[in-house]
Amino acid sequence: MPRLRVCTACRDARRLFIRRNSVKISIIVPVYKAEKHLAATLDSLIGQTHADLEIICVNDGSPDTSASILEAYAARDERVRVIEQENQGVSVARNTGMAHATGDILMFVDADDTLVDAACARVHEVFATRQPEALTFGLECDPPEVAPASLRRELAPRDAVYDAFAPDLLFKEHARPYACRTALSADFARRERIMFEPGLGLAEDQVFYFAVYPFA
Repeated sequence: MPRLRVCTACRDARRLFIRRNSVKISIIVPVYKAEKHLAATLDSLIGQTHADLEIICVNDGSPDTSASILEAYAARDERVRVIEQENQGVSVARNTGMAHATGDILMFVDADDTLVDAACARVHEVFATRQPEALTFGLECDPPEVAPASLRRELAPRDAVYDAFAPDLLFKEHARPYACRTALSADFARRERIMFEPGLGLAEDQVFYFAVYPFA
């Protein structure tokens, strides 16, 4: 049975809305034993040039000082929202963040990641002009020498592919389908009931990709 697609008129109306309005991006940050890097992560998020954000930090029962760091940032910036839950793993933490998100675009940032200042602005620009349901972008290891050259090429490819099916970029052997390099339309995620699979100790991001891209 052919899949129903969003009608052209609806898509055009949403594109016009995004261009005329400041669109909120929901950044979901699962937090567990993150005290060493968490402040740098949050600094990079609140410093984004695209200011219409909500930063949803899900404290997954972290036993260190992560909770106090989150409380301090939430007191400083009203865009930082903190959700507390018992430890259930990164997938459940991300699902909790998605369930509480109110933005039009969903992004996922791990608690030891940072974004360049214009990252959210660039994501917003692509969604406004091209209307993707899912967007994958590059990332870099810092310092670079922590990763082999082959991995650095896969994470930060020089060439961009638009409006084409390029499975090698996503599903080839040794591809790196990390959630932290993915942005989703919130409407798409709700419509297709996109979630992370709970209970996985490894490869939860790969399973997530296989949930996203067959429907996008």
